[in-house]
Amino acid sequence: MRIKLCLCAFLLFCGLAAVPAGAVDTLRIYRLDGSKQCEEGKTGRSLARDAQALRRLGIAIRSMKKLHHPTMVNIMMCGATSTRANTYVIRASDWRRHGKRLSGFKRWP
Repeated sequence: MRIKLCLCAFLLFCGLAAVPAGAVDTLRIYRLDGSKQCEEGKTGRSLARDAQALRRLGIAIRSMKKLHHPTMVNIMMCGATSTRANTYVIRASDWRRHGKRLSGFKRWP
């Protein structure tokens, strides 16, 4: 009985500590979209436009979304660069292989 209890506790621990499939081999990258503060009508580069640069190198995009950079500090002034970024989830191996050729793209914090 005690062995079964220990085995169940061990299996429960392993299940809770397991990393979701795909989480280790992917990462999120970004490039600021070029939008400016106070220019609501002009949204900067689209997700599709920046995705073309990735796809030209054969990089498969798992997901993409426009986000505000969480750690970037900038002044609050009309015309200043905004913190909006085009973000993409890609394979870590693609980042290692092509990262230096992806002008302006960085790892998401």
